[in-house]
Amino acid sequence: MLVLIIIALVVCFLFIRYKSQSRDSEIDLNNPASALIHSEFYGEYRKYFDYLYYKNQPKYKIDVLLESLRMGRTIGADGWSYIMNSIEDDLPYYCESEDEYDLFKTNAYDTNKHLRGGVVESILLAAFNYAHNQYAHPSKLKYWQDILLRMADSGDVVAQAGLCSPLAKDVFPEDEVVKFHEKYEAAIRASAADGDPQAQMAFGRFLTIYASAERIKWLSLAAENGNLTDAWYFLGEAYSSYIDCIDGNMRSEPLSKEESDELHKKRANCILKGAEANNGKMAGACQYQLAGFYEDGDYHLPQDYNMAKCWYRKAGENGYDVTHCLELIEKRMSGEIG
Repeated sequence: MLVLIIIALVVCFLFIRYKSQSRDSEIDLNNPASALIHSEFYGEYRKYFDYLYYKNQPKYKIDVLLESLRMGRTIGADGWSYIMNSIEDDLPYYCESEDEYDLFKTNAYDTNKHLRGGVVESILLAAFNYAHNQYAHPSKLKYWQDILLRMADSGDVVAQAGLCSPLAKDVFPEDEVVKFHEKYEAAIRASAADGDPQAQMAFGRFLTIYASAERIKWLSLAAENGNLTDAWYFLGEAYSSYIDCIDGNMRSEPLSKEESDELHKKRANCILKGAEANNGKMAGACQYQLAGFYEDGDYHLPQDYNMAKCWYRKAGENGYDVTHCLELIEKRMSGEIG
């Protein structure tokens, strides 16, 4: 009986060894995802890792995923579906949850699609989320930091100003932010004073106090001197914020209706001019907002469905999904809905 048990154990050992060698012989060690298959997490995530192996994912994405798991994160069925979405959308790393996926799509730096905020603002916000809270992740933080640093090194004055802004203190170590100020701030100030519209816009957006007259001054100069869509957009935002805040603080007393209406009117005019200029990253945002103003008759603009359709179509050319908006307008024009 003992002999039979020993024989059975030997057979099992040889079978397991054979299967292991067979599996390893099928693994291409040049495939970066082989690191997943040989990792300590393979037993738990086998079906997921096998999928990634056959998808031929790049090494840095594999390394980031392993880093996430070694940080104690887990991947459930829901999270896995968003990893697959990340692959389909060709995102630079895997989003491991619905919240993270939505966060990326909101703040993604994508030169071919519209942004909900400026490029630099979006990068800083994405980096902030990977520096803090439940999204904290060293490799994902570094990805966004590196993009901003490359932009600044290439001479992008807005990125340079962003590195000198208060936002940068939440994204980079304090000593690095000090170096950014030493490297860029004086030159940006000088260029803005000399009348460079890009420098004036950068200065107004990042080196002035939020909801201040100084911010409005520099953004106004940039918009008027360069007729820059982005400057018009951010000037409109500055007028809007000035309604409730002043010099970075909430107003102690609200503005009168006349004062508030005047700022709303100025904002609408900025959005109109930015939409017409159509020469910056925020062109689609201006056109989409302007279409909404005409659709509803808001901000001192008349209700005009034909104008709304025109501007929605232009926003669509700049990356916005406006199909539903155009369908609603057609229904309103036909009387199908009020």
